[in-house]
Formats: sequence, C-alpha cells, structure tokens
Amino acid sequence: MTTLSDQEKKVRRYNNEKQYIISKLSSYEIVEKKGNKVYHYDDNKENIKTMELVEEILSENSHKIEKIFNCSTPSEINIVIRYDISSDSVAEVNGANILVIKPFNESSYDKEYCTNVILHEYAHVITMEKLAQFGGLGFGDMPAWFAEGLGTWVAVNVGTEQIDEEGLYKVDLASEVYGTTKLQISNYYGSCYKVVDEIIKEVGLEGIEKCIEIWAKENSEDALKVVTGKTLEDYYYIFD
Repeated sequence: MTTLSDQEKKVRRYNNEKQYIISKLSSYEIVEKKGNKVYHYDDNKENIKTMELVEEILSENSHKIEKIFNCSTPSEINIVIRYDISSDSVAEVNGANILVIKPFNESSYDKEYCTNVILHEYAHVITMEKLAQFGGLGFGDMPAWFAEGLGTWVAVNVGTEQIDEEGLYKVDLASEVYGTTKLQISNYYGSCYKVVDEIIKEVGLEGIEKCIEIWAKENSEDALKVVTGKTLEDYYYIFD
C-alpha cells in the first residue's frame, strides 16, 4: 500500500469543527489529523469510535515507547482501518509506518485488550523507524523472534499484557510460528518475550539498541553474540 501522493483533497467537518482533510486512495478515504493519516471506508459509528480510540491510545502511550527506543515519533504514521486484514488480530503492521486495524467492536474487544495489541504493533513501527535511522531497510533486517519479543515486552511493560511464564515451554524461536488468541498470548510470543526480557536484564535497553544498529548496518546474524556474548540457543536455559 502506498501513502498519500498528489491527491485531490477536500475539507470535512466533524462535530461541527474543521478537523479532517480527506482524499481518496484506492478504496480508502484518507483522513489527516494531528500529523497522522487515518484510512477508513466511511464515517460509520464503528469506524469513528475505532479512530478515536487509536488516537487516545497513541496519545497516552506513544511517548513512553519512544523513550524506551530512544527514538522520536515518526514524521508520519498511516493508520488503516479495514475489515479484510489477513491476521486474526486486532492490528498489524504492514509496511513502514502503516498500522492496519480492524474496526473495534465493543462486543468482541475491550479497551485493555485493544490497547495491548496496538502497543505491540506500535513498538514494531518504532523499531522500523529505529532501523531506518541506522540505515536499515525493514523487519527483514532482524530475526522475527527479536521483533516479536520486543513488541510483547512493550505490551507487558507499558500496557497490561500478562505472560503465563510457568506455562511456557521450550520451542525453536527461529521457526517463526505465529498466532495469538484473545487474552491469551501464544507460547511463541511468550517465549520470545522471555528471551528479550532476559537480554534487557543483562545489557539494558542500550544493548537492544545496539543489536538493532548491528542488524541494520551489517545484516549480521551475530548481533546477539556481539552484544551479549551469547547465541539465541544459549538463552534456552530459561525454559528449563
């Protein structure tokens, strides 16, 4: 999906205030507000509520995540509200600075759950911003276990995500098996979190930043070894 180019724009009033400037991109309307762009199909109640909740969550928490990553807010975040994302999750990252979100349905998702998911995905957005600062190209520069573990770590430490640590079992984190269910994080994500948490305890957030820098600049599988002196397999003891 592309971002805005030279599109015809028009002003839309919301709650009798001149708040949004919209244009067309494919089948989406693009709503610009507060430096971000929000894509959605129409102004139905569900979409408006979703848009407001996302803005509220990011307003309350984005600065905390940016502090963790020692990273300023991306100049532009594209928030796409759509019904047909492939994931079963509430939200996912699709390309640099594009946060794809399903319309929130109060009967299906509570605010706490939605907040934790969005914090996880926003951590991915900031991670990609950090990679770009170091000259990287995107998520492919780093292992999936690291990215997902870091996103989950943010949801735990900034949000209210909980990990059933006693229920975790040893898995091959390089296998990149995904999947989460409502209010119950998968073993893969939980295990990724445990490894990242252990790394942060050992080398701090500065060590996490250094890993990101090495992966961005050198595309090296040895970033973890350089920073911690260990391989991924060396951390599997935490599941024993």
